[in-house]
Amino acid sequence: SVLEHNALTNGDVAFHQRHGTPLMAWSPLAGGRLFQDAHADVLSVLAEIGAKQGKAADAVAIAWLLAHPANILPVLGTNNMLRIQSLSDCTDIALSREEWFEIYTAALGHEVA
Repeated sequence: SVLEHNALTNGDVAFHQRHGTPLMAWSPLAGGRLFQDAHADVLSVLAEIGAKQGKAADAVAIAWLLAHPANILPVLGTNNMLRIQSLSDCTDIALSREEWFEIYTAALGHEVA
């Protein structure tokens, strides 16, 4: 997820990419932690990008995963139809490479090295 991004740097994503195996992102909204005050910087970036495309921040967070070339499969843990409908907007969001890294940088809290 945007908040739990260790798999991008610890070799997990690279392993699955190399072997062509699906990689699932469980709890892609970090169990709702994404919307807590502690992550306001990340949420602000997601909301700003979403506003440009008329989409919600949570859908942008899912689109961020889908934009990765490893073909990450987000596993959503909601039965709420309104939430599912909102999140389904993620397939209509086109993130530029710059926007993808803007989100990643906000999540890291520092520039990408």
